[in-house]
Amino acid sequence: MRSTMNFTIGGNTPIQSQLLGPSLNGIKVGVMDPSFDSFSAVARCGRESEFSASTICAISAFARFGGGSGAGSVSGGGRGSPPSGGGSGDDARLRKRFPALLDRTATPEKELDLLEDAITGGEDGFSWMEMVRRAAAGEPYYASLMGRPLAKKLFEMTRGVLVPSPDNFTPEERTPWGGTIIPQMKMGLRIWAKGLVVGESWEISGHPRFPNSFAVEYAGKRTTVEVAQLAAMFSRNLYGPLAPSNEITSMPFLVKLLNSGSWSEYIPEFMKILGELDDMPKSGAWRGAVGATSSLQELGGRNYDDIHQGMLALEREIKGDIPQAAELRDLHRRMLAKNLSVQVHPRSGFKGMAPGEHSKTEAWIIVDAEEGAGLYLGLKEGVTKERFAAALNSGDDVTRFLNFVPVCAGDVFFIPAGTIHAIGAGVLLVEPQETSETTYRVFDYGRVDDMGRPRQLHVDQAMAATIWDGPRGPAAVSALRRMPEPVASSGDNVQMAERLFDEPFARGERLRMTRGEVFEGEGGVFRGYTVIEGAVSVVRKSDSTLQGEFRKGQSFMVPAAMGDFAIRGLSGRNVMIETSAAAS
Repeated sequence: MRSTMNFTIGGNTPIQSQLLGPSLNGIKVGVMDPSFDSFSAVARCGRESEFSASTICAISAFARFGGGSGAGSVSGGGRGSPPSGGGSGDDARLRKRFPALLDRTATPEKELDLLEDAITGGEDGFSWMEMVRRAAAGEPYYASLMGRPLAKKLFEMTRGVLVPSPDNFTPEERTPWGGTIIPQMKMGLRIWAKGLVVGESWEISGHPRFPNSFAVEYAGKRTTVEVAQLAAMFSRNLYGPLAPSNEITSMPFLVKLLNSGSWSEYIPEFMKILGELDDMPKSGAWRGAVGATSSLQELGGRNYDDIHQGMLALEREIKGDIPQAAELRDLHRRMLAKNLSVQVHPRSGFKGMAPGEHSKTEAWIIVDAEEGAGLYLGLKEGVTKERFAAALNSGDDVTRFLNFVPVCAGDVFFIPAGTIHAIGAGVLLVEPQETSETTYRVFDYGRVDDMGRPRQLHVDQAMAATIWDGPRGPAAVSALRRMPEPVASSGDNVQMAERLFDEPFARGERLRMTRGEVFEGEGGVFRGYTVIEGAVSVVRKSDSTLQGEFRKGQSFMVPAAMGDFAIRGLSGRNVMIETSAAAS
């Protein structure tokens, strides 16, 4: 039997839900109380220095009151036990302020004012947030705060599914290589705009650069709260025993959707230019330069790196004032603008990192790719540090030193920090990674912005951070490729779960379900889900409450405190990427 009804997630958005199958009878439907890629010459490694007001709020709260069960570092810091809180001076100051702030929670409107004060960086908001944290931690002096409706609502938010805003997009100036597929994935979420270019969507993020935010409706108003603020008050609810210990923000991992721009639109123009060059007297020599036997147009059927290297060879070979040569150079420049830069991330303990920076290991799960598209992964055989550096110093294209790997949907790679890499054009992937933005860009294809300014490079740091004594060539690619491993199915269901990676910062699995199949999830661990195909519904098993329905392009979080849960497939084919906190 199928029933259809409206419900509310987090007290916010009415959503149409279909409840399928007899195994979920008794569901109660109700209200759940809920490297900086820039052209500008900014701070080292291309990161801007300012954070949002709400992030500053969380930072200031920890600076004043010693952290508590709040959050971890910007760089994705440690996961030890939370500190006990501030010193005696902070305690005395908080206690002195408590009666006045408690009085400010006497009505819903006044209580909401305190949350909004925290969001905008007010001193009273800092103090209120810390008092709520202590109340939730069981300190008797502040316990009455948890009886206030808003504090209770926010607490309950962290015990049910959290649904972040689905448009946590980076701006085009940050990711000039972006494509248009991510907004298209989210068309059913009503945020799509024709031609919108998005390179990255930070789907599950506690990083202050692009943190997740959640809508809150209370006292007749609608506002948003960021994950760092929820973590500052209820980190144990969110992250359980792996709650980050202190410092700035939250979350042991970060999950992005990433889409490089397309080359497919350029192929017809490319083939036309090659055809015109084929008709010229010197075409035989040019064909020899690119390894073509009968026609330069053979290049059009090769993978994207062969096309790139072939265009470089033609640009070197063709002499004189030939209009087609200028057209080819211009086309090549436009195509390369869709590639991501060649870069490397530092390992833990790398001495070149600035204060606040952190290692960045990541995984790539290919969702889709154009035919011939691929990744640059590690160094080819025989490439030495000295040879690589000499090419950089002479302005040569260094992609010829890297292994190019054509990819297709379903491929998985794990990229340890210290591995030199780049993502080519025409790729859509999910990227679970350490919570870090530390990126050293070593080569950017000569890309410039509309004002002719090149993007910042970090050659010295990149050269020092790269692992030069690791595997090369096919051995390097083999070491980075992950073959998904089937894991035991849940209960009596037949859905497939595949382990993609299992590393200190996180564990990744891919879940596939057909309509009506159910995945049984265990509580006690913070999990993030990104739906890449189909749609699913989520139920909290402790009270059979429907937590939401989520479709392709949408992500959601299951806090540790929610307990056991069930995810049911709503479409004929449903695929999700699960990222979960792993034991240290």
